[in-house]
Amino acid sequence: MMHGGEITMLNWFSKGKGREAPAATSKEHWRQVIGDLEYLQKVHARSHPWLAGMEPGATDADFTEQFLVHFHQSMTAAGITSLPLDAWRKEMEPGFRARPFSRYEDPLTHFWLQQMQGQLEQSCQRLKIGLPKQPVFGSLQTGRVNGVAADVDNPSYYLILIDDGIMGFANLLSKVAAVSFPVTQAEDGNLNFATDRDSVVRQRLQSPETGMRFFDLLTAYAVQGAPHAAQSYLMTTHHTHLVGVFRDAMEFFIFGHEYGHCAAGHLQGAPRMSLSMAAEGNGEGGEIELRMPESWEKELEADYIGLALAMDVMRARGYSPNLSYAGVELVFTGVDYMQRTLSILEHGVEQERLLDTHPPALIRREVMRQNALGLLGEEAGSVAGDLADIVNDTLEYHWRAVAPALARMHADGYRPHARWLQKAQ
Repeated sequence: MMHGGEITMLNWFSKGKGREAPAATSKEHWRQVIGDLEYLQKVHARSHPWLAGMEPGATDADFTEQFLVHFHQSMTAAGITSLPLDAWRKEMEPGFRARPFSRYEDPLTHFWLQQMQGQLEQSCQRLKIGLPKQPVFGSLQTGRVNGVAADVDNPSYYLILIDDGIMGFANLLSKVAAVSFPVTQAEDGNLNFATDRDSVVRQRLQSPETGMRFFDLLTAYAVQGAPHAAQSYLMTTHHTHLVGVFRDAMEFFIFGHEYGHCAAGHLQGAPRMSLSMAAEGNGEGGEIELRMPESWEKELEADYIGLALAMDVMRARGYSPNLSYAGVELVFTGVDYMQRTLSILEHGVEQERLLDTHPPALIRREVMRQNALGLLGEEAGSVAGDLADIVNDTLEYHWRAVAPALARMHADGYRPHARWLQKAQ
């Protein structure tokens, strides 16, 4: 099955799938898709307290000012910035001048979503990937460590919902992975990362706090529902670059995977699924019908397209393909550890926690390794896979200490946050 799937996916671009011209758009179609996004976000209690006083009729300038004040307070409380408000405003305002599409999206998330979408659109042009309809991105508590691509029966737009913890999780997991690599700075200013297994083993033995940070991340996301509930910390300047490579590769793959569903036509004619919404303190609940992919084969095909897009974006930005690929695999490794964490907190022991439509993360990782050989070539793909193995082994080393601690938490009555109960069903 693996090899058959691999051949199918490696030939995907030659089939001309998804190359139809985008459908004509209209204001009515735009209002419809944004209305669907706002409804989903509203009943998920995604509205921020400072937003309530801004509706209706606030100008973009008023909106941005209120957001910057709120954001500055949060970042100051978390110890992330020591800048006074005026200096913070001057530094941050240029990125947040326009109001997000949805009233229930904060400007920072909207800014990041738009930046990533823009780079993926450029990659689609380079790879000659066309989408029948235009994706509209929004964040939501999806109950999964990924995104959800959905057809909302709109003639012009798809809706892509990215879990609102994804970017924080990718950033903090990348920190755990990156700090395991010894780094030195050459006389010419270039950074050299030691990637041989012996050096990495010595490094992790010298950094016992990394295991605690891994535990803190998993429990913050699983129990408190937010990865940034984990204690914040700063990386060394040298490791910051590697964190950025891993994080960006993870995020571009997650976004690219959802693009893959759209481009490959997985949403057309897919069964209707109900995304149920539990009321969370706002007195509202409900559901909306979406069309979403429903088979492992389609997920693996979207993985391949996502890999091609992510590697193209990272290549265009000048990043090493080996490090970039290790970042892509980190998505599956991270999903696997989150599923194992949730299982222990639910049952006290590790049990396979199957998702409705997605193959287990480690199967996806195995198929992805074969796809990398096709995209990068046998030699480069093998080197990239070896580097990814070192990252995976390092996290497994830390997991051996994390798992017993999670079992003790289960015995003490800790259970997964309610966000993990909200998923497509």
